[in-house]
Amino acid sequence: MRHITIHKSVTDLVRMEFKTQPLASFYVGENGIERVEYGEDEIPRTVAVFDPAESDGERVTLDSNPLRWAELLPTAYRSGEYSVSVVETKDASDTPPITSAITTEMQAVPS
Repeated sequence: MRHITIHKSVTDLVRMEFKTQPLASFYVGENGIERVEYGEDEIPRTVAVFDPAESDGERVTLDSNPLRWAELLPTAYRSGEYSVSVVETKDASDTPPITSAITTEMQAVPS
């Protein structure tokens, strides 16, 4: 099970600072999305992600391999105003730890 969180960086021009705004939080299991905490409309369900571990350059989708898609989702974002984190959890009721060795984050703009 993977817990995915998507954030967007926004600029507060009055205070002249950047803030992080949570957009979506959801859990992905072997059969796809198991639970959505918030941001149902922000989940990039149609994003296909390149899997560098495959020699044929296979693109992974939520439908084709949900867990691998969740692990690779941060790579679908390259630079910009979005960030995606992925944390392994036991199940959709498990609260992910604040820090984890397998948390992956990348600054992101949908590709």
